[in-house]
Amino acid sequence: MSILWLGQIQPEQRSQVGSSLLDLSQLVQLGHPVLPGFVIPATNFQSFLQQIEALNGADPGFFTAMGDQFQAVTARANQIQQAIQTAPCSQDWLQDWSEATTQLSDRLDTEVVRLQPYLWCLSRPEQELPIAGLMQAQYCRTELEYFLGGIKRLWQEVFQAKQLWFWRHWEIQPEQIGLAILVQPIPKAVAAGFIQSRGSDWEVQSSWGLSLTISLGEIVPDRYWADTRGQVQRQSLGQKTYAYQWSPLPLTGGDCLYGYSLPLDQSQSYALTPDQLQDLLALLRSVQRDRREGAGKEIKLEWLWGDHFYFLQLEYQAAPLSPLSSASLEEPSELIPLLQGLSASSGQAIAPALVVTDALPQLAELRQLTELRERVILVVPSLQPDWLPLLKRAVGIICEMGGMTSHGAIMARELHLPAVVGVPGATQRIQSGDRLLIDGAQGQIYRLKCERPLALVSTVTPALVASPPPSGIPLKTQLMVNLSQPGSLVYAPTLPVDGVGLLRSELMLLDLLQSHHPYLWLQEGRQDEFQQRLASQIYQFASAFAPRPVYYRSLDLRSHECRLLVGGDRFEPMETNPMLGERGVSRYLRYPELFDLELAALAQVYRRGYTQVRLVLPFVRSVEEFCFCRQRAGLMGLLEHPQFQLWIMAEVPSVLFLLPDYVEAGVQGISIGSNDLTQLLLGVDREQSHLNSYDERHPAVKIAIAQLVQTARTLGIPCSICGEAPVRYPELVPWLVNLGISCISVAPESVAQMQQAIAEAEGQLEVSGRLDR
Repeated sequence: MSILWLGQIQPEQRSQVGSSLLDLSQLVQLGHPVLPGFVIPATNFQSFLQQIEALNGADPGFFTAMGDQFQAVTARANQIQQAIQTAPCSQDWLQDWSEATTQLSDRLDTEVVRLQPYLWCLSRPEQELPIAGLMQAQYCRTELEYFLGGIKRLWQEVFQAKQLWFWRHWEIQPEQIGLAILVQPIPKAVAAGFIQSRGSDWEVQSSWGLSLTISLGEIVPDRYWADTRGQVQRQSLGQKTYAYQWSPLPLTGGDCLYGYSLPLDQSQSYALTPDQLQDLLALLRSVQRDRREGAGKEIKLEWLWGDHFYFLQLEYQAAPLSPLSSASLEEPSELIPLLQGLSASSGQAIAPALVVTDALPQLAELRQLTELRERVILVVPSLQPDWLPLLKRAVGIICEMGGMTSHGAIMARELHLPAVVGVPGATQRIQSGDRLLIDGAQGQIYRLKCERPLALVSTVTPALVASPPPSGIPLKTQLMVNLSQPGSLVYAPTLPVDGVGLLRSELMLLDLLQSHHPYLWLQEGRQDEFQQRLASQIYQFASAFAPRPVYYRSLDLRSHECRLLVGGDRFEPMETNPMLGERGVSRYLRYPELFDLELAALAQVYRRGYTQVRLVLPFVRSVEEFCFCRQRAGLMGLLEHPQFQLWIMAEVPSVLFLLPDYVEAGVQGISIGSNDLTQLLLGVDREQSHLNSYDERHPAVKIAIAQLVQTARTLGIPCSICGEAPVRYPELVPWLVNLGISCISVAPESVAQMQQAIAEAEGQLEVSGRLDR
C-alpha cells in the first residue's frame, strides 16, 4: 500500500509508521481535533531504495567502508542523493498521492501540505536513539510536481553527509532505516505553537503564524504556565518580530512559505487571547484523560489556531527530574562522603556515574551514554567545549581538573548542571555505575551505600527572577548577562538586564559546527553554510533581546581545545602553553577568511535591522592587530553603520599601557576579562585548581582593574567587566561601582544576586554624595 490514512492506523502497523504516528492516530480515533492527513509508510521508502544502485545489495560494512575522511563521506552522500533525485517513483504511488492530497486540499481549502518525517531504526524499534532533530519538515504545494519534490528532498536528507556519519557511528545499515512521512494540509494559521505537560503543570508556547519560527529559534515565543485545572500561574510576553505564512500563489523556485516582519503592535501582543488559552488547556486535559500510551511520561503537542484549534504532532517524553529532598533517602547513613572539590555550579543530583577517561569521548562511550535509560553524573579528567553533546545527557559533572573560571565550570553554570571541579583522582575513585550524590554548592561528592533502586533525582533550576532594586530607583551601573547557548533564550530575555554583555562565540558554535574544526569547513568549501548558520545564531540572540545591545565576542580559538574537534589535528600544532599561544585575533592575521565570515554574518544580521549587536575582539596583543581587524570590518561595510561599535577585551596586560593608543585607533569600549587578566598578571593557570588562591582580589589585579576603569573614563569610553570575580567575591561590587565601572555582566543565575549588590552599593554612594553618574 502506498498510503495509510492517519485516522485508520492499527497497532499491527506500528512497524510501518513508528510509535509516534500510531499514538497520533489513536488521538484521531478518539475524536480529538487532529489535522487530517495520510502517511507514506516506511515500506515505500525501503522499496524505493531498492532501485538505488549505490545502496542496493550493500554489504554489512557499507557505511564503515567510507572511512573517516570527510571527503569520502561527502562524495558518497552526493552520489546517493543524485540517484534519489533521478530515480522514478511508482505510477501507482503517484496516483494515490495525487488523489489523497487533492482530497485533503479540498477538505481544508488550502494549497499547501506539510511533510513531517518520522525516523527510527527498524531493527531496534524500542531503543532510544538520538534521532530526534536529524530532519526537518518540508512545506510544499499540493500539485504533484511540488509534492514529489518535497518527498524526495526528505528521502535525500536521510543520506546527507552529516546523516551518513550518524548511521555509520550507530552501525545502522540502509535497510534498517525507518522513515515514514506524515502529510497534513496546512490551513491559514493565525497562531501556532507547542503545549507540554511538566509534572503537575503545563507550559504553552505560542507565536503568530506558523510554529516554524519557534522550531527554527527565530523568535522567543509567548509562554504561559498553568496548573492541571487550567489556572494560569504566570505568563511572559515573547519577542515575536517575525512570522511565516503560506502563499496562495507559487513563489520563486516553487517555495510556498514566505516570512514577514510583524508590525510593532502585533509583536507586542500575546498571540492567544485568555479564552483561546483556556480552550487549548481544556483540549490538553481531554487528551490526558484519554491517553492509552505513554504512561508515566509527559505529553508534548504541536497546535495550530486558524478558525479553531488543531493538533499536528504528539510526542511522549520522559518525565522531568523531581526535586531532591530528604525523602529521597531513607537514612542519612546511606551517604558515604567520597570526595571534595571546588563548587563550580550549584544544585544537587542523584544518579549513576559515567566515567570517561579519554581526552575525547570514544564512539563506544558516546553510544553508552545515549543508550542509558537513566541519565548520569559525568566524571571526566577535564571538560572540553566539544563535549557539549555529552552534557545534554548528564544531570551533574565532576572534573578532576579545572577551577571556577575554567570552561567546564562556565558551561555547567550556563546549562544549570550541578558541578564540582578540581577533584584529583575522581576517575580512579569512581567507577561507571556507582550511584552518587553530587552537591554542587558545597563541592561535596557522596557514594550511596544502599542497594535498593533509587529514583533519578535532581534539584530544579531555581527561578531566575530578580526583584526591583530596593530603592525603586533604576540602577546607574548597567547589569548584563553572559550567554552562549540558544537554549538560554527560553528564560534569559525575561531577566531584568540591560542586554547581553558577553556572547561567547566559540561555545555557541559547537553545535553549529557539529564538533568539526572551523578550518575544515573552509577547506571543504562550506563558507556560505557557515555564514548562514552563524548569522542565524546571532539573530536569535539579537531579536530576543532587541532593542537591548548584544556584545558578540568573536572567536577565541585555542589549540589544545581545537585539536579535539574533528579534523583538528590537521590544523592545530602541539603548543606547550596554548593559553599563551596562537589565540584570539592573532589567528585572524593567519586565517583572515574565518574572521571575514564572522563579519559577514554580523553584516547579515544588520541588514535584518538588528543594529544593536556590537563586536568585541578577544585577546588583543597589539594596536596593529586591532587596526587589521578594524580594516576588515570596514571592508565588510560595518563601519558605515552609525550604531556599529568595535570593542576589545581588556585581558592582555599590555592594554594597561596602550589603552590611549587603542582609543586613538578606533576602540569604542573595553570589556575587562578578569579571568585571563588575573592569570596573566600573576602567572597562574586558571585550569589548575590548587592555584585558586591567586584571584582577582590580589593587589596587583585590583590596581590593574582600577587603572583600566579610570583610564577609560578619562578617554570617554565605556568599560565593563564580564568575568566571574564580582559573583565569587561580592565585596568587589561596591569597589567596582565606586570606581565608576559602566557595566557588570554575569551568568543568568547570578542576575538577582548582582542586582541586589549593585543597588546596595549605589545606595551607599548616593547617601555619601559620591555617586556622580
